[in-house]
Amino acid sequence: MALGLRLDLRQTQSLVLTPQLQQAIRLLQLSNHELIGTLRSETEENPFLEIAETAASPKQAPAPVAQPSARPERDNAGDWDQPRPPRALDQQLHGPRRDPDAAGQGSFEARLSELPSLRDELRRQIGMLTADPGLRRLAFDLCDWVDDEGYLREPDALIAERTHAGIERVAAARALLQRCEPTGIGGRDLAECLALQLAERDRLDPAMRRLLDNLPLLARADWPALQRLCGVDRDDLEEMVAELKALDPRPGHAFASEPQVTLLPDIVVYRTGPDAWRIELNPEALPRLVVHGDYHAELTRSGLDLRQREFVNERYQNATWLARAL
Repeated sequence: MALGLRLDLRQTQSLVLTPQLQQAIRLLQLSNHELIGTLRSETEENPFLEIAETAASPKQAPAPVAQPSARPERDNAGDWDQPRPPRALDQQLHGPRRDPDAAGQGSFEARLSELPSLRDELRRQIGMLTADPGLRRLAFDLCDWVDDEGYLREPDALIAERTHAGIERVAAARALLQRCEPTGIGGRDLAECLALQLAERDRLDPAMRRLLDNLPLLARADWPALQRLCGVDRDDLEEMVAELKALDPRPGHAFASEPQVTLLPDIVVYRTGPDAWRIELNPEALPRLVVHGDYHAELTRSGLDLRQREFVNERYQNATWLARAL
């Protein structure tokens, strides 16, 4: 076997992981919030980079300031003869919903002061209404079940199952909660909420109770049926309805609600067919970089030395590459 030397020319292709490519791969693995943090670090080191204002960061609604709202006086007669949609009953009785976030309400000092939340105020009142520690703790737990409108809509049986308490004990805790102010807190539905307020005014007579039991008929403006069920004439029925209109269907709105935090999704999924879906990055959630090319041109014309020019060109190239990578 003969041994010898030979020179061959061979052409091959291979992928070289340059620093820029490595950084691009690392950026793909980051979530939106992690990506924003990385870009902020880059903008601190690179004078040619700036993060444009986008909707990527969480939006926190301003804490509402509770203000008493005066309900406009409306004519009680005439428009009640027309039937309404079933869900229009609340607006018939009490007008549109009060917007606690409405601009222009309250003084500057009122906006600076932090109002107590509904649940904090309920716990404060419950602590003064009973000396039974067990009942107090159970009533404190019920405060977490109260929604922002002041309703405790879950039935006692479900609450007893979740809290591992007897149903009689839950009923006693609900009754304690319903003694709190504003009156109407802890009602299961609109009828019970209004009944609590009427009972405080000593106006929950049998006719009014039958009216509350038939609120769907009031939503349909079925006056003959209501007069027959309540045992009153038309004038008395209109007076009863006027009393309902003076009540508050959402007593929980008298307190500050917890601020809402809205997060934008990283991806958006579209259905394009019976069994086809398209997944896209949410453009509103992606950060956007601004590269200041005019600043680079100005520095280039300013007579920099070799070392400074190399630094400026390197930073500008990194900025333009990072903007393309996004």
